[in-house]
Amino acid sequence: MYEVAWLLQPALFLHFALTFPERRGYVAGIPARCAVVYAGLALLGVQVLALRFLQASERLRWNLDRMHWGYSTLLFVAAAAVLVDSYQRAGTPSFGSS
Repeated sequence: MYEVAWLLQPALFLHFALTFPERRGYVAGIPARCAVVYAGLALLGVQVLALRFLQASERLRWNLDRMHWGYSTLLFVAAAAVLVDSYQRAGTPSFGSS
């Protein structure tokens, strides 16, 4: 369960960044595009199959960890870019009359 949470965390954060407070152009047209973000589930499947059916050596674990951290880094950087873009596009809020 621990690994599932680690693999879903960057995908959920990127999904949040793309859809809150309003859907971005990339995900607004076709909701299925948002599923691309959840490639971590495929990575989880690769890890489970590799550890279950292949010889679970240190080298295999090392390479699986490298894939996991590369995937996480890629999605967190993408989410950060979306948030920076949102910040730059945001207008100044008005708090009523002074």
